Amino acid sequence: MSKSTIALLFIFTTGPLFAGAPPFQATPQQKVPKALRSSYELLISPNGSLEIGSQCGFAGKTMEGLVAIRKLAKARRIDLIRNVLSGPNPGGRVYAAQALLELERRGSNINAGDKEKIRKITSSKITLTVCYGCLFSTLTAKEILDSETRSPLRGVSIFEDIEKNP
Repeated sequence: MSKSTIALLFIFTTGPLFAGAPPFQATPQQKVPKALRSSYELLISPNGSLEIGSQCGFAGKTMEGLVAIRKLAKARRIDLIRNVLSGPNPGGRVYAAQALLELERRGSNINAGDKEKIRKITSSKITLTVCYGCLFSTLTAKEILDSETRSPLRGVSIFEDIEKNP
């Protein structure tokens, strides 16, 4: 049994991991290419939450959640990003929301269902761990996704690699 199947079974039997989270609605017949599977599974993993930020630690390592969402974006798999938006991982949902909101800022339309999921995510009072270089803190999804706050994703492009190497 794959990690994705286990994650789906866990969610369908236990429900969302925090209040206000939309239910996970991955389509069972949807195939995740082998090259994207580890990134996708990281973003939907029910085991904890991803830390949010762009670079962290003394070496300035790019956060694994950001690397993962960028791989889905580079592959132009908006369907998988939408699945992550409904997934069980709070950090994964924030990265997915950031990607969809960035698409909207660039002129793409995001559907009403996505907007409603993002609204529910940003209305949650749950805090997520964020990283600013060597400093860690906690913020709500609303604070992270609001570009006017001290968000660790402020000025970060999910689609940066695509622009440089289409």
